[in-house]
Amino acid sequence: MDSPRTELHAPRLLYSRREVAYQLSTSLRNIAYRIAAGTLRIQRQGGRVLISHQELIRQSRLDDSTPVVPERAAGKPFAVEDRMKKAA
Repeated sequence: MDSPRTELHAPRLLYSRREVAYQLSTSLRNIAYRIAAGTLRIQRQGGRVLISHQELIRQSRLDDSTPVVPERAAGKPFAVEDRMKKAA
């Protein structure tokens, strides 16, 4: 009797932002915020932004209980009240 043949595949080395968002069950915007904050390490190849398999595993093991929120250039968080004042 022949045993079923199993093939071992090595993981891919680099992933796109979209693939990483899918793998981490998060949004592309969240990935962009992590890249901007420097908490997600990237590699650039030409115009492409790629994330290594090792970084994907590292991110999956983090306990991210704090929300990912962008900051303004001045260091203040975005506020709805500020936008309402500017519109008036």
